[in-house]
Amino acid sequence: MPIGDTRTGSPARRWLQLGVASAGMGAAMWGLSIAGPQVGTAEADTGGKSSAASSASASDGQRSVRSVRTVRSAGDPRRAARAAHTETDFDAESPTVDERPARGLGKDGKDAKEVAGTAGAPELTVEPTEVTNTAAPQNVPDAAPVPSPTRSWQSPYQRWVARSLDAWTTSSLAWIDSLQTSDRTKGQLEASFFTVRRTFFNQAPTIDPVQITGVLDGPVTGTVGGYDPDGDRIIYVLTRGPKTGSVQVNRDGTFTYTPGQDFDGVDAFRVTAIDIGFHTNLLQPFRPIGSNPVRSLINQGAVTFDFDYTEGAQYWTSERREALQRSADALILYFRVLNPVVLNYVVRAQDDPDSSTLASAGSALISHEPGYWDTVVQHKLRTGIDVNGTAADGRITWNFGSDWALGDEVGADEFDFQSTAMHELLHSFGFLSMTDEPGDNEGRNWATLDRFLVTANGRRPIDRNLDWDTDYDAILTGQDGGLYVGGRYARAAYGGRAVPLYTPSPWEGGSSGSHTDDKTFMDAGQLMMNAKTGEGLGVRVLSAMEIGILRDIGYTVVMVLPVSG
Repeated sequence: MPIGDTRTGSPARRWLQLGVASAGMGAAMWGLSIAGPQVGTAEADTGGKSSAASSASASDGQRSVRSVRTVRSAGDPRRAARAAHTETDFDAESPTVDERPARGLGKDGKDAKEVAGTAGAPELTVEPTEVTNTAAPQNVPDAAPVPSPTRSWQSPYQRWVARSLDAWTTSSLAWIDSLQTSDRTKGQLEASFFTVRRTFFNQAPTIDPVQITGVLDGPVTGTVGGYDPDGDRIIYVLTRGPKTGSVQVNRDGTFTYTPGQDFDGVDAFRVTAIDIGFHTNLLQPFRPIGSNPVRSLINQGAVTFDFDYTEGAQYWTSERREALQRSADALILYFRVLNPVVLNYVVRAQDDPDSSTLASAGSALISHEPGYWDTVVQHKLRTGIDVNGTAADGRITWNFGSDWALGDEVGADEFDFQSTAMHELLHSFGFLSMTDEPGDNEGRNWATLDRFLVTANGRRPIDRNLDWDTDYDAILTGQDGGLYVGGRYARAAYGGRAVPLYTPSPWEGGSSGSHTDDKTFMDAGQLMMNAKTGEGLGVRVLSAMEIGILRDIGYTVVMVLPVSG
C-alpha cells in the first residue's frame, strides 16, 4: 500500500510518514550545510545618493533648476487655451551683473538648468490636466515594500544564512504539501520541521525602530520593530538612553519618549533585541545572541518652515498660507533629520488664468563645480549645515489663476492644493535631474539624483568623468526605452526594476527627467511626483518607489503609518 494512502490512520503508518519526512529534512539540512555561502555572495549593496533639484536661482554662484508640472491637454477650450499658451516666466527679473548663460535654454525661453548666479532662474513647476486624479492612497502596480535603511545591521554571511533557510523552508513546506496524506499529518510534519529549524538553525532577531506619533507635536510614541524569524520571544534592552529626554520601552516593543527641558527637536536612543533560547545555529556557530544595537531617532518639531511672502503677497490670504503650512507639515512626516533645521523659502504668487503652470519651487545646487551635488534645502535637511547663510534656501511661486481646494474636500473642478504643494516642495528637497535636452548636456555639474540615472538596459549615461554620453541622447525623449532611476532602494521598491522617469518627445524643459513617468504611473497608479496633474483629489501619499528614490538620494524616510483614534 502506498505511503500516501489515507484509508488507515494506524500509529505505524503515521510513524512511517514522520520518519520519511524527517529523513528528507535531514538530507536537506546536510545539503544546506555543505552548500557554503557561495550561493548568494554576489548580492552586494550598491547604494548612493541622488537628487533632483527644483530650484529658483540665488546670487550665490550655485546652479538651480526648474521643473514644470502642467495641466494635461484636453478638449475643454479653457484647458486647451492653457496648454497652448506660451507661459510667462514667474521669475522674470532684471539679470544681475554676474549672470551666466543658461544651460540648455529651451525654445520657449524656459528650461530646468541654469546657473544659480542668474537672478530669476527658472524653477520646477506643476502643470494641470483635465483628467481627474484618483484619490490617494493608490495601488501602484508591481510596488514592493521599501527595504529599510534603519534595520539592524547583519553581516553578509548572516544574510546568506537567512536566505538559505528561507529557501529551505519554502521547499520543505512545498514538499510536505505535496504529500498524499491527511491535513492533520501535514500539520504534524510542519510542526516537526519548524521545531528542527528553531532548535538547530535558530536566527538572531532584527529590529527596525520607527517613530509613529509626535513628529510635529503631541505624545512621542513608536515601535522598536522587533522581528524574530523563528517566532521566539524577544526581550528589549536599552543600551544607550536619550540625551535630552527619557524613554520607556515596553515588552511588546512599543516605546514612549518624553522630551526634557533641553530638547531641541532631535534626540536618539539605542536598543537591542535578544531572543529567548539556546541560540544554536549549525550554519552559524558564532551566532550573535541578539540584534545589533540600532539608533532610534526621535524628531519633534525638528524641521521648521519659514515662508517669506514677497511678490504677489496679496494673493496669499491667511487661509492659503495656512494650507501651505499644513502641506509642508504633511510632507515632513515622512522625514527624519539628525539636526534641527529651519528651511527659509521666498514665496511669490500671481493670478494668471491663461497659464498652464500651476506652481513652481526650487533650490540651488550647493556647488557649480563638477560633481553630484545636493540642493541647498536637501543639504540642510541631510546634514544640518546651512551653506548659503542668510539667503533663502528655496523659493515657491504659485499661480492662483486656477480654482484651488485648500482642504481635504476637493471638487471635481478644483485642483488639490496640498498634493501640488507637497510635489513642489519635494523638488526643492532634491527630487530632480540636471539633464537637459539632447545635444545640450556638455556640463559636468549634476544633481545627486543624476548619480543613479540608467538606461532601460541598466547602463549609466553619465560616465566616470561626469560627462554625458551623447550615444544616449535618444533616451532623453523616450526613445530606446527612456530614462530611469536605478538606485538600490528605488529598484527594491519596484520589484527589482529601475523606476521610469518622464521623458516625452519633444523635450519639455523643466519637466523632462525630473518627474516619474506619467505614462507608466497612470489612473489608479498615479504618483505624487508625476509631471502633470488633474482636477479633483490628488495624490497625497508617497509611494514605495518615491520613498525608495528619496532614500537613494540620502534621506532617512519612513512610511507614514495610520494612527488609530
